[in-house]
Amino acid sequence: TDRDNFLTADEAKEYGLIDHVMQPEDM
Repeated sequence: TDRDNFLTADEAKEYGLIDHVMQPEDM
């Protein structure tokens, strides 16, 4: 989503908000 794109993958992981966004293949 646009919200996920607001932060980089690394930043998101630090916040713990979307660390799963980096592993779409996991789905």
